[in-house]
Amino acid sequence: MNLGLINDFKYRVMKLKNILSIICLLLGLASCSGEDTMMNDVTNEIENAVNESAYVSVNVKSAVSSTKANTTGSSNDYSTLQSSISNCYLLLLNEGGDILYRASKQYQNQVANVSLEDFRILVKVNSVSKVIAVINASSDFQKELDDCISLNQLNKARETDAAYNLAIGEGKIDWKDVTGSSSTINNVPTVSVDGIVANYRVAAFALSDFSVKYYDCDPKTAVVQLENVWLTDMKSNVGLYDEGLDFNNTEEKDGRISEKNKFESLRKLTDMYSYSEENGYIKEFFRLNHDNATFKFIFPNTDSSKPVTAHLKFSVKRDNKEIQYFYREYVINRPTGDDFKNNVSEGKTYVHPGYWYNLGVTVHVKKDFIDCAFTCTTKDWIYNEINVDL
Repeated sequence: MNLGLINDFKYRVMKLKNILSIICLLLGLASCSGEDTMMNDVTNEIENAVNESAYVSVNVKSAVSSTKANTTGSSNDYSTLQSSISNCYLLLLNEGGDILYRASKQYQNQVANVSLEDFRILVKVNSVSKVIAVINASSDFQKELDDCISLNQLNKARETDAAYNLAIGEGKIDWKDVTGSSSTINNVPTVSVDGIVANYRVAAFALSDFSVKYYDCDPKTAVVQLENVWLTDMKSNVGLYDEGLDFNNTEEKDGRISEKNKFESLRKLTDMYSYSEENGYIKEFFRLNHDNATFKFIFPNTDSSKPVTAHLKFSVKRDNKEIQYFYREYVINRPTGDDFKNNVSEGKTYVHPGYWYNLGVTVHVKKDFIDCAFTCTTKDWIYNEINVDL
């Protein structure tokens, strides 16, 4: 285990300086008479520096994120992705909010929880009262945590990479009936802080499926293809306890649909594609894989003036005519409006941490081109229908 224990600068270093100063003074006066009292004082000071020690161990698991809305038939299992832990950073604080101890661990293989055996942090009994557990922090964010010596500074730290899936949890240290040890080797008691739940500070966006309904035509005479998906008005960071203030100012159009999500590829996979002839139309259903366009972690954004918006680009090629490109956009988890009812917001509209926002899209294609009309009907906000009249 790569376990690093860093004593608090003010608490430990100053303590050591005081002890060394007394020892130096003792050595300078060693030849003088009547120094028994001074010797006893120094001995007591050294003993107090190591007396009443104990280990603190913790158990941490990630919260099972609430699913904002379910997409029927989705093959993507987000629960495994959301519950994995790649690293854990612990901070131990006293009642005044000072960070006195810290420890971190990087896992070579992701784990479902941090066990009590993973951390044994040697501390002075009653010196700390709370444990803060930060999991899945980027290396840059961990460096920020290294520089924090108080809860106030911790509140100002910002994670800038949502892909790490940052989460935070807290636990109380109970010193009741704990008797510390004057030895740091033998008979040192262990205080266990069990059941810390780390709640996510990011959300997830996914375009999970794409359907095409053909009226008076078929997939051979009207070829539809999803081209691209991207997001705008995303926050650029997040805090451990609050939402970030800054936005990304550029549109992320680099998430072009990958080859594995091309419809000609998906048609070959029975678990990713279905074809049916229903009353008055033909329906193709495509279940999409995760790629840079269809899935990403994002920071929470509840700013109604600049909500996170998903943008869609798809194409339709009819017979021998040129390819036509269409663009649509959707405000993620928007509140109930004149033409829309949000049935699943539970008072939390827009993007909140710990939720998966799954988008499903249906394109309607007709044979004779009249106009390009757009309607959006929503069930659990994710079922969006795009009507393209051809």
